[in-house]
Amino acid sequence: FSLRDELNDDFEGTLDFLRENGFEAYEMGIYFGEEDPRVAAEVRRIVDRFGAMPGCIWTSGEAREKLPLLRERGLMVESCHLFFNRAYGEVLTDNLESMIAFAKETGIRQYVVSCSLESWDAAEEVLDQLAAVSKALEREGILLAYHNHDKEMAPAGEKTVLEALLDRIPSLSLQPDIGWMEAGGGPVSRILSGYASRIGSLHFKDLLLKERTAEGGIICTPIGSGDVDSLAPRPFLKDMPLLETGLIIDQDNARGRMLDELILGKSYLEKEFLGKV
Repeated sequence: FSLRDELNDDFEGTLDFLRENGFEAYEMGIYFGEEDPRVAAEVRRIVDRFGAMPGCIWTSGEAREKLPLLRERGLMVESCHLFFNRAYGEVLTDNLESMIAFAKETGIRQYVVSCSLESWDAAEEVLDQLAAVSKALEREGILLAYHNHDKEMAPAGEKTVLEALLDRIPSLSLQPDIGWMEAGGGPVSRILSGYASRIGSLHFKDLLLKERTAEGGIICTPIGSGDVDSLAPRPFLKDMPLLETGLIIDQDNARGRMLDELILGKSYLEKEFLGKV
């Protein structure tokens, strides 16, 4: 998502930049079932928000065409983010067969879904679907990981919505976004320690937590330069079965040139995490 504009403007040039600057992997964003009216409605929502489909979100057919270009440049692709705002209706289960076939064909080891669940009532709407899909993928050796936003830090009894969701679905993995956790006031260390054995990848997002854009949005900054404790996962790394591509920069916006800020974030992660993972 960090590279959505760059990939639209110069797809192959952006891939060359990643290779030339030592990035080793890329997490795809794709969707299945584009002929489904429910998926088409989600695509329209994304286009309405951004003015065009971001360059990081592809159909599964487009992904099959683009994957060789990434891998020719030495970029590993193990994880795939599914761009549905909510795992509503039966969209995931209806596309399960296609998802499994795609993963086996392309070597994808993990699908990631994010539903922006602001309450336990909202979580219950997608509970059965996430459980069914995660169990079916687990049988095929594929992870279904839940990527949190700040909303999942809302309370659900004595725990957060995110923790309650993971407790109810043992087959569901976790892709923690540390920045969103802190933005939502969540118990970061408790979540990381409690679910470390289910974490295959980490999303790093650094923020200026005391500031907002004029529109009320978050302000991202290069990893290691903002208010988020990006070192929070380090004590729990030994318990995390991280994918080889498990450290992911997820920077939503940049005050400077995005590509330059990504290099700064990469340098920070190399200094603080390589040799410790």
